[in-house]
Amino acid sequence: MLSTQSIIFEYNQANHFAFPDISLSAGSDLLILGESGVGKTTLLHLIPGLLKPKTGKITIEETAITDLKGKLKLNALDYYQLNYTLENTWVYL
Repeated sequence: MLSTQSIIFEYNQANHFAFPDISLSAGSDLLILGESGVGKTTLLHLIPGLLKPKTGKITIEETAITDLKGKLKLNALDYYQLNYTLENTWVYL
């Protein structure tokens, strides 16, 4: 299970994103929708630890992502960065 709790990410000491709590069972899918600039990519960078939240906790199987090191972290997550083109406000993959 992957879960996030009370995640807030801050940048430039003035701007921040506050994210809803998420709980996903293994094999689940999650669709993240929102306008440009609302934090979709930031959330996807927070989950595998590419960015660090100001507050809150991200866990995999009840282990904090910050406690997972090297291969353990890589084995726990599949992360794919896709390049796509926006046309008429629709995303085509």
